[in-house]
Amino acid sequence: MTHHDAVSVGVDVGGTFTDLVTVHAAGTVRVAKVLTTPADRALGVMRSVHDAGLNAHDVTRFVH
Repeated sequence: MTHHDAVSVGVDVGGTFTDLVTVHAAGTVRVAKVLTTPADRALGVMRSVHDAGLNAHDVTRFVH
């Protein structure tokens, strides 16, 4: 990972939607919104990570 690839991620799991916001070191902001999966909330989080096009190796901070 290079410094310019660093990404901070924030996730909010709600009753209906799981929201994700990313802030890249270069200042780019991306968002993703997916349906929450009540039986396994991690599935919704992982789907939002995928939809945002994140590479897990670039994530330097993850806030839930």
